[in-house]
Amino acid sequence: MSELKKGPYLLKFWGKDQEEIYSCSFFSHILKELSLTSLKHDGCYYIWSDSEFDMNVIEHNLKQLCRDNNWKIVTDKCMQGINEYGVMVYPQYRTVATMVFVLPDGKRQDYVYDFGYGYPKDSAMYMFEDGNYSCDCNRSLFLSRIGVDIEELNCGDTIQMENLQINYL
Repeated sequence: MSELKKGPYLLKFWGKDQEEIYSCSFFSHILKELSLTSLKHDGCYYIWSDSEFDMNVIEHNLKQLCRDNNWKIVTDKCMQGINEYGVMVYPQYRTVATMVFVLPDGKRQDYVYDFGYGYPKDSAMYMFEDGNYSCDCNRSLFLSRIGVDIEELNCGDTIQMENLQINYL
């Protein structure tokens, strides 16, 4: 199996009507005409290109399809390089966080979170250190989803985190 060609420009979309869009023959035709690479990963569709122009064409056509069919999706674009916040972005790679959670009873649990493609490393670190994922309410939910016997906790900071590493895969 060959590696997908992933250009430096990335458009991603997700939402209520993403499957309708992705299976639409017009959308498939545009992808083929522009020779764009696409894939679905963790509930989000990703489209890569070597050209910003092609990304703008695809985004314009996505929005037109949504208007014509009353479909609802969310889109986001990025390109390889330093973004408007001064952070390096790599659209061709998934941003994956690994860490150890330490529960209030001292039990330790390895955890992996995949942010998907084109997510800045600094943003991933922020989410687990100071953002939404630093709170017990979210951490307990993450842990219960991987089979840890834990009740859903209220907001707080009793689940500690150690050894946070962010990698591009």
